[in-house]
Amino acid sequence: MNVPIPDEELRSLSKHVGDIVLHAEQKCDNEYVINEVRSILDAALQTAYLLEVPPGQRAGACNLSCSLILRCQASEVKDVHAIVWADGTLTRLFRIYLDRYDGAKAKSMRQVLLALSLTLSKHSEAQRDEDGRGSSHSVRQTIEPMLSELLSVVFCGSDPAKAKPALQMLSEFVSRGVVTIDEELNKRLRTLLPREHLRPPPGILHTVLLRIFNWIAHHETAPAAGHLVDAYLTQAHKQKFMDVVNPDSETGLPAWCAPLICSVQRNLDHVPNYRHHVFPGLFKRSTHDYLQFLKHLHLYQHLGYTPASQHQDILNTDSNRTGGEAFSVLLFACLQTGKDIGSIKEVGELTSMRTLPNLWLIFTDGALCQDIRIDEGAICVPEYLFGRLLSHAMPAIRIAGLALLITSTSITRPLSCATLKCLKRNLSHFHTDTDANTRGEMLSLIQQLFDRLRASTSVTQKWLSTTQKVREKKRKTLTPASQNTDREVTTMQRCLHDQSEFVKWYVGFLKHELRPTSPYQRHITALKTLTILVKSGLDPTVSREHYSKSAQGEVKWVLREQIISPWLVRVLLDLMMNPFDDVRQTAASMLKIMPSEHSSLAYESAGREKHRISRLVVYIRRAEKAMLRSGRADHADGVARAYDVLFEHCKPNASVEAWWESMSGVFGHLVRELQMMVDIANSDRSAAIARYPMHGLLASIRYILDRPVLYSIEDSDQHFPLLDRHNLIHQVVSCLERLWLSVKDVLCDDAPEGHVPDDFDEEDEITTKDISSYCWRAVKEASLVARAIVTHAPPRNVFMDSTNQTPYLDRLGRLAFTQLAELRHRGAFSTVAQTFAVCCVRCEATKDPLFRTLLREWYKDTLLCIRNKSTINTRRSAGIPSMITGILSANYDLLSVVRDLQSIARLPVKASDDRDAGLAQVHAFNCLKDIFKSTKLGPYTERYIAEALDLAANRLGSPIALIDRLFGTNDSQDKTTNSSPSTARIFYETHPHILDIIVRLLTPGLATGSAQSVDTQSPPCFTTEGVFPALQILQRAPPPANRAREIRHAVLQLTASPHWHVRDMAARTYAALVGKESKEAATSSDSVGHQNMATHTYAALVENVGLNSHETATSFGLLHDQNVLHGRLLCVKYIVMLQIQYLPESADDLKECFHAISRSAHQYTRNSFPLTQATCLEITNLLVEAMWLEDGFSVPSNTELCLDNGDSSVSEMYDHLCDWPTNATIRGRLATHLAYERLLHQKINGVTPTTVDDNCLIFYELAETDPDTCYVALTSLNQLLAKTTKASSPSIVNMYRTLAETANDRSVKFAAQEGLLCLVSGSNARPMLPEGVQLSTASYFEATNSSPSIVEGSLKLQGSFFDSELRQSGEWTPRLVEELSLLVRTLRIAIKDEKPFDTRYAAVKSLNVVYDALNDDDDEIRETAAKSATRILASEAKGLSSHDVVPLVASQKLVAFMTTSHRSSPKLCAQAVSRLTAGNVTANSHIQHVDTVLIQAKKEDTALFAEEKRNLYVDEVREALLWSQVLKQLSVKALPKPLVAKFAQWVSQGIATLTEAAQAEVDGALGWTSKPEVFALGMRVVYGADVLLDWTARSKKVPVRGSETRRALREFADVGSGAGVHEMWLDQVEKTLALSVVRRLRKVYSVISTVVEKVV
Repeated sequence: MNVPIPDEELRSLSKHVGDIVLHAEQKCDNEYVINEVRSILDAALQTAYLLEVPPGQRAGACNLSCSLILRCQASEVKDVHAIVWADGTLTRLFRIYLDRYDGAKAKSMRQVLLALSLTLSKHSEAQRDEDGRGSSHSVRQTIEPMLSELLSVVFCGSDPAKAKPALQMLSEFVSRGVVTIDEELNKRLRTLLPREHLRPPPGILHTVLLRIFNWIAHHETAPAAGHLVDAYLTQAHKQKFMDVVNPDSETGLPAWCAPLICSVQRNLDHVPNYRHHVFPGLFKRSTHDYLQFLKHLHLYQHLGYTPASQHQDILNTDSNRTGGEAFSVLLFACLQTGKDIGSIKEVGELTSMRTLPNLWLIFTDGALCQDIRIDEGAICVPEYLFGRLLSHAMPAIRIAGLALLITSTSITRPLSCATLKCLKRNLSHFHTDTDANTRGEMLSLIQQLFDRLRASTSVTQKWLSTTQKVREKKRKTLTPASQNTDREVTTMQRCLHDQSEFVKWYVGFLKHELRPTSPYQRHITALKTLTILVKSGLDPTVSREHYSKSAQGEVKWVLREQIISPWLVRVLLDLMMNPFDDVRQTAASMLKIMPSEHSSLAYESAGREKHRISRLVVYIRRAEKAMLRSGRADHADGVARAYDVLFEHCKPNASVEAWWESMSGVFGHLVRELQMMVDIANSDRSAAIARYPMHGLLASIRYILDRPVLYSIEDSDQHFPLLDRHNLIHQVVSCLERLWLSVKDVLCDDAPEGHVPDDFDEEDEITTKDISSYCWRAVKEASLVARAIVTHAPPRNVFMDSTNQTPYLDRLGRLAFTQLAELRHRGAFSTVAQTFAVCCVRCEATKDPLFRTLLREWYKDTLLCIRNKSTINTRRSAGIPSMITGILSANYDLLSVVRDLQSIARLPVKASDDRDAGLAQVHAFNCLKDIFKSTKLGPYTERYIAEALDLAANRLGSPIALIDRLFGTNDSQDKTTNSSPSTARIFYETHPHILDIIVRLLTPGLATGSAQSVDTQSPPCFTTEGVFPALQILQRAPPPANRAREIRHAVLQLTASPHWHVRDMAARTYAALVGKESKEAATSSDSVGHQNMATHTYAALVENVGLNSHETATSFGLLHDQNVLHGRLLCVKYIVMLQIQYLPESADDLKECFHAISRSAHQYTRNSFPLTQATCLEITNLLVEAMWLEDGFSVPSNTELCLDNGDSSVSEMYDHLCDWPTNATIRGRLATHLAYERLLHQKINGVTPTTVDDNCLIFYELAETDPDTCYVALTSLNQLLAKTTKASSPSIVNMYRTLAETANDRSVKFAAQEGLLCLVSGSNARPMLPEGVQLSTASYFEATNSSPSIVEGSLKLQGSFFDSELRQSGEWTPRLVEELSLLVRTLRIAIKDEKPFDTRYAAVKSLNVVYDALNDDDDEIRETAAKSATRILASEAKGLSSHDVVPLVASQKLVAFMTTSHRSSPKLCAQAVSRLTAGNVTANSHIQHVDTVLIQAKKEDTALFAEEKRNLYVDEVREALLWSQVLKQLSVKALPKPLVAKFAQWVSQGIATLTEAAQAEVDGALGWTSKPEVFALGMRVVYGADVLLDWTARSKKVPVRGSETRRALREFADVGSGAGVHEMWLDQVEKTLALSVVRRLRKVYSVISTVVEKVV
């Protein structure tokens, strides 16, 4: 049979497999029939294995092969059955799955796997006799090679590209019992893995599980690895593998615990993979093991839980240990998994003592809900413990806590009152999270919360109704059961009421989050949450068509809450002019959901105008005026979205008179406005740029053109007739063509950003920024309009120009082509490119010859542009590559395009072509680059990669885009040597010529380093850039074993290149290749002495290259030899760096390397070339650093280092340092080496005063004579000391202190400050300061006037030193009080918003001046300030949570603490008044009256590019509310009378000013109260009035009577209501008045009660 088998024949054979096998069984005596079946199977297997076979044909061949194998295997006829075991059939099937997995369809590969595993498993289970269907020996012979290769790939990493299919196959073999755990799998692993990894501890099981777990870190292999873990443990339990069955004898933990933690700590960023693919299978096995694992992860400490039985144990010194970030992240991922699978249940007021129909109930005694326990196969955790997590500083823990509270295995289970209260306290700070991913997870949980609320309230109401009917029938009988029912009913009614109140509270909370002063995070989160609520069916006014999928089910809301209100509509309209695009988009989408007849959009009288006018039209007019004044993009988009909303709510009536009442009227109005603006742009461009920006109108038209209703061919829509639509679209197209003519001279200039047209006068107040912005925004929006027309409009027939019968697709396509050919503005042609691609796709989709001809014409014109556009002098060839990719996106002939471009790229460059950027070859290469970068063209360009790689490497150097296409990533410039090979998507068998290209690229670099040996006819890239593509490929995809030695040798020869960059890149690549070979050699059973390959590499590179011990420097002076030595030393350096990452496993290898370098110290001492000497020192310093950090990595005390054995005096070492020439690199590394050397001898021999003091004296001398060298050495030493928790000696601390105080050089001083800060503010495991060391802040204050770096270091040290002194003294002394006062004054200056980030950050790290920092714009500053606040609160008040909290919660707690601790403090009162009034009222200055502030706040910003606020995080209204609450809680003694008088005057005058403003000007959406500055001012006045009324009721110090304040507020509310001022103002005024009345009534009641008591 011919190979490959055609598709049709494959389908035919697959349909008749049963007949083929049946015929063979019937004719089993006929050898020809049996051979015919064998030939079919053989041809099918060959077809499935062929590399060039398409995926569909491969799937057909796999289907045929598997069907034949399964049929033959099931046959009772011996000869037919033997076909399966003949000619290596199963082995060939195995190879198909392993080698062709990525090139085949997943379903067909799954079929292959099942066929193979089923066949082998049946033979493994069956009893095999002499004449059986395959002897046991033959089955083992088949399985053993497969198992060996699978284990080599999975556990030894021999071929990471095959890891996914290998994991899947091994998992299938294990789960089906094809291989046994202890007898086969583990036994073979003992021969593959290194012996040291198999000896206990940790033992074979730990190693096996750890290596499987490590595959979880990769997204592609994670599911398969998770299945393998589950199958391995399941079969191990079944087969009684004792290492798995028995827990750890010391810890009592399950066997998988230790390897899992070890793997997660290495791959902390991939915990979600573990959560989804590993944890469910592990935790379902045993709830007891699960709980033990959680305890090991410090569950109790994280939850703040102290079980009574372990009270003393929890209170010991280790009670606060939580295992660090890794344990925290792992713990809460485990908890979330447990909640998802039902292994974790929260208990509290409601639990499941018994279950009523469809409803989780009932009630438990509170004492039963206080302990963590196992009940009914689940771990029961009190819900209040989860509530403590919601304010945690780590986002992952906060989200985990929210998920644990909200989610439930039963969606109908009601939420308890305690849970709802906890959500009310904490949801606020979830809305302020600055991380978009965290907010997204929160919104997903909110969706689940309201789905659960809808289900639980519905079922609860249904149960209550049913119970009520039953009770009415049995009302006459009173039994104990009925009394229990009464209690149940009461509880469920209370539960239903609590959930209803929570929904009402949350809706109100969300509306207030939309206030104008809220930061972006609050706005977007509240809008998206409101969208969830509106689409959930909660609002009865919303049409069902807008409901979400979950809301359209059978479960309906029993609660009803009107979300859409005039208040909300006003806020949404304001937000449509928000600077952030997603805020505008979400606000507009909510307004579209609102019913058209809603009162908030109802028509109102237009006064003098003839027609009624929509409130939306009033808003649009205001928005258009703002847009025309500023020309800003956000204003333009806001106007466009407003028109879109208006179009959505237009009445379906074409006979109306006002344009805003019909769809055709709105569209026609926009088109007329556009025509007017285009006319102005063509006649008076300066006026157009200054006063008539058109991008807002174009965006408005685009939103309308995106609606399918405009393109309906039927004329049935009377509200928008077909002829009107046709005429309007025709006018739009004409405007687009005229618009291009008005802006092309600017955007087509070689420097469009700075081009000024000739028709502009010098006196025009228009900048080049205004001109460029006007032009490119107009073209951008015009291109989007054209795209909308091309996408939706029919290309022919109805929508055709009636004048010349030219289709719109032709006109707009040619316009886009012209723009791409001529544009030079990158922002403009990137948008036009997408429009042109849409035009091309539409041409191809029409199947019309006319439009197919357009594609050919455009391609020919593009080739002419490539050959003739020498005027294009941009590096990326402007829009030419976009033309090519756009045409190819329409399924144009890719082969011919690639061949044409390659032929142009190969053209020789003439000497006269001095403008490289304008060459046709450059344009061709840029086109090829974009073709390979295109995602859409990716599957079709695979076959051209190898030849394009060859062409690009030969002509222009490193082809980054091609390398990225090979691997599917864009990290080709990553120079790390440990890049993960499992992510490489290259298969050398898929691209067989790539290895030859790589070798050819590397071959010219085989010269010995002499430039003369290089072929002078070769292009320059062969010796420099030409090698980089090959090296990048090798780093990311190591070569196959059959050519590894050849390529590794070529790479090693490149390390002798005369170019430093080539040597460095080659050394990195060589280290990566040696690391892979070392790994394979270590896992092979025939390696000599089981030594690591890297050890031999160290010796070969260090000892056998370069200067021998008897040579002198004079015989070693050739530059080539130095290049060779330097390249080999770089190889050693990167290998050492690679091995250090795997400490402590690699300690033995590094020790061997250390000894080799010690034996070759002459490479340094007898050498006179600085570069190689510096590299020697770098290697030694790396090894010393590893020895210092790793306790298990040490060397004998008599080991000699490169320079010194530790006995040299300080004078000898310093003399040696001073003898060097002025080479900064050598001197810095030498000083670092001497410092490291002394630290190492300190570790080996113990600390002696002489040794450490000598080391200090070296730095003192260097600081004076060579500060640059001293700085380098100190920086390196700082990095080393920062990595360790060991206590430093007093001499080291004193050395840093002396240098920080006395050094004259600023860089040395700064480095000393950083090192000292590292020593005094280390982790809890290391003492803060060595005993006997005294530090003072006094000598560091004068540095605050120095350079910024010194100021930052000084600020950090001041706080750390002060904290250290306070801890040592244990009490406040006069000196500490004085220093604190000075520190506070310094920090108040440093924390201001205008200071640089580094200065503010340093200030926050000092001590407790943190409140302002908790509202800083930078996340790091807020988080650090929150830690400081948490520490202050924990030290001053017992019972508060000691874990770090989010900044918002920290600020609330800090203010509460200050209010409680200083309730009678006049200073606190003055500070609070100043913060409430934004500094307008202070104790020592004049009042800044509200009328003056209001005038300034109402000024409009008309700048084209608005200046961003310095702080986008702080919410001024929230701050005013917070400090007003502080003032209301202060005692009367804290109220200074003069300050109270000023404050009362400011409030009274402010209310009057706001009333006058409301009388003078009508407000509304986009009105004067919508400005954030005005809104904040008004809220400050209202909050001030609330404070004033509270003080009036408690004190006589207030000069204004409460009745006067209330009367003024009432007047303002009445006037404001009529004038349409902001509803939030009016709402707060009403609350203030109501609270004042209640306060007054309470006082009256108190007086009456007192009188009554006296009378009685």
